[in-house]
Amino acid sequence: MNFLIEADYIDSVVDKSDSFMKRVRVYFKNGKELSIIKGKYSAGGDEGLFEIGPINANGEFDRSLFDDNDKDDDTLGYCNVDKVNYYIQKIGQMK
Repeated sequence: MNFLIEADYIDSVVDKSDSFMKRVRVYFKNGKELSIIKGKYSAGGDEGLFEIGPINANGEFDRSLFDDNDKDDDTLGYCNVDKVNYYIQKIGQMK
């Protein structure tokens, strides 16, 4: 996966994968996080795409961290690497 995981706003990246699902959690220095998953039952996983979920500093999924056109749910499926990288950068640079 070619994610932007080496940026100054990233605190750490933790691989939480298991035999069922590829799972990565990006922890940002601003206290926010981004959950990235891909698997048979994730939205778009069967097409090689990712499902992401932004998490606020209180540890809750927070759709308000998405752009207006992506706020339909707490998670956003069918994301290609460019979309994942966009949200890594956007959320990581928030105050």
